[in-house]
Amino acid sequence: MFKEGDHERALRRYTTAKAAVDSDHDLSEEEKATAQELKIALLNNLATVCSKLSKHSDVKKHCDEVLKLDEKNVKALVRRGMNAVASQEFDDGEADFKAAQKIDPESGTVKKALNDMKRRRKRQKVDDKKLAKKMMAPAKKVEAGLTKAERKAAEAYDAKQKTTSAQRTGPVRAL
Repeated sequence: MFKEGDHERALRRYTTAKAAVDSDHDLSEEEKATAQELKIALLNNLATVCSKLSKHSDVKKHCDEVLKLDEKNVKALVRRGMNAVASQEFDDGEADFKAAQKIDPESGTVKKALNDMKRRRKRQKVDDKKLAKKMMAPAKKVEAGLTKAERKAAEAYDAKQKTTSAQRTGPVRAL
């Protein structure tokens, strides 16, 4: 299902399987441990499928559930971090990647994810600066297109507005 790209079907199957292992009240301790391992695997798979379907809040929810069961689950930390980065929540992503790196310092996946996040953060800053420049460009074009007389008139109008505003408020008096 998942490998064939049928993510909706995989989501339904993993959800059904998770529901089956959620109830562990009739199980022995050994069976409960096995059920918990299965639940962690299913939740990680659900997070992956939700990621493919761009269901970002569900990705976070499933990863949070995994981390409640196993706070040192590197897959869940990395997946939650990648989800945060995809949502441009770079600080959250970085925190998850660094937590995963503390658990598994040799992981190539964690190193790659951290480097990708840093690169995306830089690119986002550049894009933000470009957008700010574009937003300011129309005002500069208008100013540049004014004749000398129009510019003087605009300055005189601005000065008059400041004077009128100051007269309305009057001097500030101490109480």
